[in-house]
Amino acid sequence: MGSIQNIYSPEKWIKVLEGKNKNYKNDLVYEMVIGTCDDELSTSEISVLISKENYERILNGTYSIETKPYSMQKIILHDKEENIIPLVKGKLLKLNNNVK
Repeated sequence: MGSIQNIYSPEKWIKVLEGKNKNYKNDLVYEMVIGTCDDELSTSEISVLISKENYERILNGTYSIETKPYSMQKIILHDKEENIIPLVKGKLLKLNNNVK
């Protein structure tokens, strides 16, 4: 059997760490628990790094999220024009086009 992965709604994400972005001046980055992964042997948390400003834009509706719990990139940010936005400012976004 495989694992069951669940991504929470952004209002339920939990900030566990925060720090400065070394690649982008004046950007604060959060490590956030965004969901869980259950398999036969254990339950673990799913976490991501995200810029504080990007998280705030999700909460205020400026950005929308697409969830992909079974891919490497668990959430994908989109702006109002449907452009894909990296979770952390200044980072290149790598997506596998074959993952649905």
